[in-house]
Amino acid sequence: MLLAGVSAILGFVGYAELLVGERGGTTTPVDVLYYTLQLFVLDADQLADRADLPWQLQVARFTAPAATVFALVETARVLLTGELHRLRARRASGHVVVCGDSAMARNLAARLHAAGRKVVVVGLPSGTPVPSRRRWYTVPGDPTAAEVLRAAGVGRAALVYACTEDSTDNILAATTAGMLRDEHNGGMRVYAQLHDPELCLAMQARRLSHSAGVDLRLDFFNVDELAARWLFRQDPLPTVRLSRLLVIGMSSFGRAVLVEAARHWRIHQPDTAGRLRVDLIAANARSVVDDLVHRYPFLGGVCDVVCYEREPDALLPGPAFRVPHDRVLLCLDDEEQALKIALTTPSLWRGGPGSVTVPVTRLAGLAGAFADGDGRSGLLDAISGTVRCYPTVDAASDPDRIGDDLVERLGRSIHDRYLLASRVGAVGSVADPALLPWASLPEDLRRTNRAQAADIGRKLRVLGLALAPRTRTNVAVRLTREQIERLAVLEHQRWSRERRSTGWVHGLQRDRAARTHPDLRPWRELPEQVKEKNRDEMRQIPGVLADVGLEIVRVGTGASEPVTRWSATREHRR
Repeated sequence: MLLAGVSAILGFVGYAELLVGERGGTTTPVDVLYYTLQLFVLDADQLADRADLPWQLQVARFTAPAATVFALVETARVLLTGELHRLRARRASGHVVVCGDSAMARNLAARLHAAGRKVVVVGLPSGTPVPSRRRWYTVPGDPTAAEVLRAAGVGRAALVYACTEDSTDNILAATTAGMLRDEHNGGMRVYAQLHDPELCLAMQARRLSHSAGVDLRLDFFNVDELAARWLFRQDPLPTVRLSRLLVIGMSSFGRAVLVEAARHWRIHQPDTAGRLRVDLIAANARSVVDDLVHRYPFLGGVCDVVCYEREPDALLPGPAFRVPHDRVLLCLDDEEQALKIALTTPSLWRGGPGSVTVPVTRLAGLAGAFADGDGRSGLLDAISGTVRCYPTVDAASDPDRIGDDLVERLGRSIHDRYLLASRVGAVGSVADPALLPWASLPEDLRRTNRAQAADIGRKLRVLGLALAPRTRTNVAVRLTREQIERLAVLEHQRWSRERRSTGWVHGLQRDRAARTHPDLRPWRELPEQVKEKNRDEMRQIPGVLADVGLEIVRVGTGASEPVTRWSATREHRR
């Protein structure tokens, strides 16, 4: 570009001097410009035999063609590189396809590429800067179009993420990718980002209820729910005593935080810690909490939620706030207002470093601007590290966290309920590896729990039942004794097929090394205590589903007796 500019200037000056000398005052600037442009199109033969050319023109007659040749070569290189990228993307195998131009898509693609994965990004606008590095390819076009996804080699991809700004487009891109999957690509996983948590749960229910194609892991995720889940795994609540949590505002992230705090407390609290105390300040606090307790019954079982129905900036200095909260979360839709409250309310700063959290999306760049507890980083003081901005998109755009999908969480819920039952009823033995926490559980046992979770929808369909998000308008099904018996038989048949497919056979003793199990026989031959164990697992299904906000409903117009609900919400009005 610089060479072309210099050539144009020198050519114009040189031609002006030459033509003025030859034509006198009859030369116009348009004539000079016309002759100058001829230098770039290699059409200046009239200068070949001239010895009286100005030095500017002598230089320009060589540099202008060189600039033209360089531009042609560069254009060809860009076109060839783009075509090579598309060819490599189409022929790729075992790679990752990321659809969209959102912050989530960019962060996710960058993390996957940094981890050494081959990444194909679909749908970036033309001219978007991309890493000029190996194993990163771009395919322009509509990420919901089958021909564009084929160009990205989606049929042979190991992972597909649909992360555009439109939930409908993400659903379409994910389902299209699943239908384009190569028949030999049995390990493919597809994830679609949905911005509405209720729609996300509804789509998860529909996928879990589908009885075919279970070898394709298709799931839907919500950024706020992922970020809230990771918040408590990264920074757990204190469990050595009664913990206190203050939530200001009820944004989508605030709702997810309340549910995940209760879930975390339920599993990790010691028996002596008691219930989790949550103070909630929001104009609609009572109705929101009632809806959450209805959807997630365990919340009411482990939390004492005290609602203060007022605007978020009207904080309460009363007796309830004299004891510092272990965590303060400002979950407002207006991020600037949340940050203002965090930085202007000293009564919130008594919980120690990192105790005041402001979730941010638009202001995510501020996450690293505040100093830590020792004041050694950042440009702004964060009150000895007490206040921190929590970038939700950054927290959610992690492949491992997205991979913690519905089947994984249901499998963990099945195991966690087994652990909770073992505390009360002495299930199993100390030496039983099944009593280990989920993170330490042998992989074959985790796989068994996942397989049981993934098959819930199929078994319910056999009984003419389906899954739906828990709402006040649904009429939930109470499983009858006959339905539980039928489910237990179906589950035993599924378990037997799974075990036999991995080399297990019937044996008098259970031996993990020899892969023998005494229960690998028809249902009618099982001892009654083994049958009862299977029935008890099926009785747990409604509770397992309730842990993720789902319930069993009847397909069609039939009605059944609703499941008993309860609420432990208390309200304080001042």
